[in-house]
Amino acid sequence: MPKQRPKGLFLQFVHSFGHAFRGLFWALGSQRNLRFHLAAAVWVCYLGFFARFSAGQWGLIALCCGSVLAAELGNTALEVLCDKVCPEHDSAIGRCKDVAAASVLVAAIAAAAVGLLLFCQSGRPARLLAALRSPWPLPLTALLLLASWLLVRGGLNKK
Repeated sequence: MPKQRPKGLFLQFVHSFGHAFRGLFWALGSQRNLRFHLAAAVWVCYLGFFARFSAGQWGLIALCCGSVLAAELGNTALEVLCDKVCPEHDSAIGRCKDVAAASVLVAAIAAAAVGLLLFCQSGRPARLLAALRSPWPLPLTALLLLASWLLVRGGLNKK
């Protein structure tokens, strides 16, 4: 018996978020590159806290991180669909997948360029290094390093 859709527009709207989160969690569980980009976004936000970005700069960082993650999710969706439609090797499907992967690459390069421009502004590198040398960020930085490694690796149970 097929699942029943919730009645009412608002409930349907809320129900659609469940599908989106299910897709997000599936992709996070199965896609190492998505986990890598998520870890990179967390590091940018962590270091941005010490760099003391303005609200506009935080907005730019959010747009860049969101663009890379969205491109990665779109690439994943296209790869899953291509593999379902054509499980055997096909050169046209391969080109399609390559172009989708290129969209992630372009978004990541643009985000890295924005990050370099923001983090390398006058006085910011020295402020960042001074903040990270103080005692209280060291345990947090070590914990974030471990969490990032585990995230990209795929969890504690991966070998």
